[in-house]
Amino acid sequence: MKSFIEALVDESLDLSPLETLVILPTQRACQEYRTSYARKKSRASFLPEVIPVQELIGKLDVPEIEDDLGLLLRLYRIHTETFGPEDFGVFQAYGEQVLKDFSEIDRQLIPPDLLFREISDLKELESVFAPDSEELMHLKNFWSEFLRDPRTPLQHSFLRYWKQLPVLYRLFNEELDKNGLSYEGKAWKMAVASPSTLRYFDKFTQVVFAGFYALNTTEEKLLEILEKKGKLRIYRDADAHYVDIPQHEAGMFFRRGRMADAGLHWTANDLEKPKESYIVTGCSGMTALCFQLAGDLYFDNSSQKEKNNAGNGDAVVVLADESLLFTFLQHCDRLGLAVNPSMGFPLKHHPLLRVLHILRQLLRLGPEHQQGATAHRLRGEIASDPFLLLDNFGSTAGPGNAALPSIFQHYPSHLSVLKNELDLFLKSFLFEDFSWMHRIHQHLLVGMQDVCQQLQRYEEILNTGDWFELLLNGLEKVRIPFASREGIPVMGFLETRNLDFQRVYIAPLNEGSLPSTSASHSLIPYSLRKAYRLPCTEEQDAITAYHFYRLLQRAKHIRLYYNTLTGEMGGGERSRYLHQLHHEIITRYPPAIVQYLQQHDLPDPIAADDIIIQKTPEILDVLRNKYLDVPENTSRQHGFSASAINSYIACSLRFYFDQVANIRPEKESTTLSAGDFGNVLHKTMELAYAGHSLLDRKKVEDSLVKLPALMEEALKVEYDHPTDSGHDYLMKGVLTELVKRILTYDLEQAPVELVGLECKLSLLLTIPGAPAVIIKGVIDRVDIREGQLRILDYKTGVEKLSDCNDSDELFTKPGYKLNLQLMLYVLLVRHHFTNLSALPAVAGIFKLREFDNDITWLNKGISIEDKMMEDFEKRLVQLIQEIFNPEIPFAPTSDVKRCKYCDYKVMCNRQSL
Repeated sequence: MKSFIEALVDESLDLSPLETLVILPTQRACQEYRTSYARKKSRASFLPEVIPVQELIGKLDVPEIEDDLGLLLRLYRIHTETFGPEDFGVFQAYGEQVLKDFSEIDRQLIPPDLLFREISDLKELESVFAPDSEELMHLKNFWSEFLRDPRTPLQHSFLRYWKQLPVLYRLFNEELDKNGLSYEGKAWKMAVASPSTLRYFDKFTQVVFAGFYALNTTEEKLLEILEKKGKLRIYRDADAHYVDIPQHEAGMFFRRGRMADAGLHWTANDLEKPKESYIVTGCSGMTALCFQLAGDLYFDNSSQKEKNNAGNGDAVVVLADESLLFTFLQHCDRLGLAVNPSMGFPLKHHPLLRVLHILRQLLRLGPEHQQGATAHRLRGEIASDPFLLLDNFGSTAGPGNAALPSIFQHYPSHLSVLKNELDLFLKSFLFEDFSWMHRIHQHLLVGMQDVCQQLQRYEEILNTGDWFELLLNGLEKVRIPFASREGIPVMGFLETRNLDFQRVYIAPLNEGSLPSTSASHSLIPYSLRKAYRLPCTEEQDAITAYHFYRLLQRAKHIRLYYNTLTGEMGGGERSRYLHQLHHEIITRYPPAIVQYLQQHDLPDPIAADDIIIQKTPEILDVLRNKYLDVPENTSRQHGFSASAINSYIACSLRFYFDQVANIRPEKESTTLSAGDFGNVLHKTMELAYAGHSLLDRKKVEDSLVKLPALMEEALKVEYDHPTDSGHDYLMKGVLTELVKRILTYDLEQAPVELVGLECKLSLLLTIPGAPAVIIKGVIDRVDIREGQLRILDYKTGVEKLSDCNDSDELFTKPGYKLNLQLMLYVLLVRHHFTNLSALPAVAGIFKLREFDNDITWLNKGISIEDKMMEDFEKRLVQLIQEIFNPEIPFAPTSDVKRCKYCDYKVMCNRQSL
């Protein structure tokens, strides 16, 4: 069976090589073509000109493409000059996304003024798009939400950034035109707009486009131009199995546009030819998967050599998750198996990059915070890093901070000091010559030099933190390039385009890894992308599916691996491709060998019994020490909070996991999470009104003016990361809008007497026959207006305050959690501010996501009477007695609907409910 490259070479042997241009998707495919062409020529001959498509734009008569860093810094300057000062660290992720979107819309030849305009009347759309068209439907569905009053804070934030984009696009392109520069999308747009830019093709009589799948609009336009000149030859690398089935995602792009032409060569029928072997292996964890894969590869390769077959050239390892590469290479190294990571080893997986990321956090703190608790914690993480404890490290780092290099001990006085110390630190690592780790580290050193040289011309406008941020970003984009043909190639899916192998090893075949569940980031919403035919998740899935199926077309032996552990990223759930292959191909065209293997079987979680935790003396001691007013309880952090009580009401077992066993799910995030969101808002409000007992109009107006600075200070205190992603940039805008709503409301309500902000209150609740119980809470705001004592809470979530006049329901149904929280706050305030007990008290929430210029009040705004508080306190005592009752165990709730969003549902075997 011929490979695609071999068939392509056979087709082009009769063409005049000096007048033929061959364009392929990848550099690797070009190299294979040249090798095959030379092998098939019986005598010395010229080769056709063969280039990968990414090099084509450099041969056309278009302005020079500026490097990514130069583009970003030019955009940053334009943004700050047009829309006001902006911290570069905050702007960076947003700016990178803007550049990506600008390039994409140019590659698709979409008019930016049309895409980025705000629609205030749906009739505007009807004049541009065909009636009842799919595009018009998507646009109407999207913009109709913005025609409703009032707009949500997220909508206000979106529109503010959306209105900036056409201005940025125009000014940015004017800047590039003035300097004779471009970005990739702009260059392609200019190339297909004018025949004078395409003079490169004049010297060729035949232009061969081969092996392409998803073409963008500029590529389609270029092919149209070449076809009109009679020069174009297109060869597609397709299989009838996915092309002829309308629903098959792998063939999506062969059923639309230029690639759907029935007259194009070729559509083979190889997937329906039975394979020699098909083996699927489930592995218990990613490390075990790499070990199994390396072992199988070693055994198969040895067998091939014993049969005097080519051991390396007929096999390929394809890693759907590039983070496996480091571990896989280690196992191959131990086995003495020669592999060639032609996918390029990404330097971001070099162990030292983790250390450099911690250094980035140290630099973010600034010189004034280098002796604080956060800096000390970060230095501890560096000192305990396993890579620094290896013998390869020239300086012994040990657990003590004193042994660390000075770069981690002191904030660099100047950028030159940082660069010098970085260089000394990286060069202090020694590895055995010619080992794969030695080669990787040498690439890190070279990459460091290259990125530093690239940054050199921008050092005057960058502070130390921003410079280091850009250095890390640059290093993470560096990949160790394909260097030789020695060893079994290890690739990513994009590199396999047009290449064929007899033995194919793919890992991991899990949902989340293949296909990936990570969406492509864009500032352009999904509905608008659909309307303007920009690639969406469906197109991304189609491209992934095509690469997967195409790789299997001509393979004889297929080895697929997946992770069975549910606790790991991409683990547990097998990829849908495995199911599709089984039902579409394997059962209909069975290979000679079919095996489904698994390292071990996991127990069926559904069969497990409910977890019941009896209140042993040890557990009762934990409860006593945590919640009771006893000598052992010396921590101010102890006591029942509203969230702890509500946790027990929802499910007593959840209360045990969270409050007694302290089993907390890790929620590490590189972006503003829901918890961070609320904390930053509360801190901003505290900073806005701190030090003032009377809230008058002037004070509120001053806070409105200072809002951006207040927000930045709150972010610095409550969020230990810069807002360096498009998500964070947007969320900061939403936060600003929410705080502005509170301040605007207060402006109308002024004057108001402030009693307290972020009040941390506690009281001792008498329990019959037992020590008093500590009740605690943090109340966002207590104030007095028109003779009423107001207890207020800011809510950024979607929970609702419900009508509830029955204390029993309040303590048995979790749907009344906000009611219980406010009643508990009233209890705390009455106990603490005894001098204000004569004032009628009301409690309410600022429901900020749906704020309509008023507060949602408990008890419909009627003051809380003594009888209500007596009933509440009585029922609270009963609940606490139940919690301490040794005869009542902690058990899962009988209402399984409460388990849907519980953090502990996997532990309780209720994840499928």
